[in-house]
Amino acid sequence: MSKVQNILIEASSNARREKFKSYKNIGFNDVWSGFSYLDDNSDAFINSKGINFEDYVGCKTLTGNELFYYPELAEKICEIKEYPTLKRSYAVDCEIRGMDFIEYFCKFVRESFNNFEADLITASSIADNLIDLYGNKQQTPIINCMTTEPDGRNIVLTINGVKWQVNNSRYNKFKMTEHIDLYRLLEFSRTEFTRIEVEKIIPETPFIAIRIAKNWALKGRVYWYSLATRKVVSKMEMGRWGKPR
Repeated sequence: MSKVQNILIEASSNARREKFKSYKNIGFNDVWSGFSYLDDNSDAFINSKGINFEDYVGCKTLTGNELFYYPELAEKICEIKEYPTLKRSYAVDCEIRGMDFIEYFCKFVRESFNNFEADLITASSIADNLIDLYGNKQQTPIINCMTTEPDGRNIVLTINGVKWQVNNSRYNKFKMTEHIDLYRLLEFSRTEFTRIEVEKIIPETPFIAIRIAKNWALKGRVYWYSLATRKVVSKMEMGRWGKPR
């Protein structure tokens, strides 16, 4: 019967005993590395600077498409910097390591979330109070005037004394409470129509002319709409505007 040979396993003299991402050395960089493909300015929960929280403010998420019917509410709610979403970022101490970091980070996330929730409750209370006060004061949208921004790219409509950007891009610089999206307002398909633009208005009425075409190479056609009904209107209907019935 053969004997089992005893083998002494020796570590190489130059072998290092430090494990890759060892729990002994774990830090914040190890936690956020799974998000590292995102930009540092990303809204992801974790980025290289810390953690982010974001949530909706108030009981209703109102956009310019709803707010221009409520000019008093629009002016008040646009003063809330956090509306319609509250965002908060919290910087993490990247110097802490090992199990001390695990304990610190768990506590840090909880405390940050509690602070965020407190801010969210405050902002939501302000927004909800405004909606209660002014949310029943709907007005017929009267277009006072139409102007163009200095760069010539965006139309500005003044409706019942409040200015609104008309921007149909899915990606724009304006908050959702600051602009009117004609695609959503008038229920146009983005895949079917590329060219949707304001042609002209009739001042002190709800009537607006919209040029519609499948793409920018085509001239398309102009239709008159009423912002009061969001429907196409005839010349006869426009002629009756303001006349006693």
